[in-house]
Amino acid sequence: DDEMHLARRWSGMEMIVPMRKRIETGGSLLVTDMRRGESLTDLEGNLHVYGGSTLSGVTTEVSWGRWESLEEIIDVVGDEECFSIQNAPQSIQTPFYGINISPGTLELLHPHFLESIHLRISKDAGEIMYSVITDRLKFQRHFTFLHCRSDMAVTLVTENVTGTFVSEDKPYGFRGVWLQILITTELLMEMEKDFIHLKKIENSQLPLYFRYSKFKLLISINSSDHLNLDNALIDDEGIAFSA
Repeated sequence: DDEMHLARRWSGMEMIVPMRKRIETGGSLLVTDMRRGESLTDLEGNLHVYGGSTLSGVTTEVSWGRWESLEEIIDVVGDEECFSIQNAPQSIQTPFYGINISPGTLELLHPHFLESIHLRISKDAGEIMYSVITDRLKFQRHFTFLHCRSDMAVTLVTENVTGTFVSEDKPYGFRGVWLQILITTELLMEMEKDFIHLKKIENSQLPLYFRYSKFKLLISINSSDHLNLDNALIDDEGIAFSA
């Protein structure tokens, strides 16, 4: 379980490097005894000391809307199969891996900004949110939740991330189906305290709500059936309104 958790925090390639260093976890050939009793974290106690994660995003189910009314929801559900960001097409031209929007298209899409936001994520996404905060955002790196059945994406960024269209004055903005949320240092500290105990979420706990009134941000963790908006109507801007 510890090693699976590390793989979710980092990536498969990052996990291979320390595993090859010890014979107990496979050595250079990565051949290990599956009955072994000690995990990689047991053998390498300082694994938590590293320079952040290179895992820049995951596929999941996600939607969002204005906090006040939730009438405006982005959730373009298609028929595509889910895929891993690591296996996404390599022709991606945005600064954010996993988002297939060319610079020319972005220039044609004017950014829209919201004063408040309600981010709705799945249970699986909620379970890795603490790692997103500590392993990506605290290192001034972005992280993307890419919808597994559409082109819709939500990217969390910090002040030092380049290539964004949000700012401290306008922290919540979207172009087409791409939403960006700016996480300031103060907000990051509050989120870290809230999500530290959410490494395992039971279905009976859902939905969970995290309100950051000062920042006009609401984050909810939901079961998948509460994120699937099949009755959404799509307008010319790519914005979906609940029917």
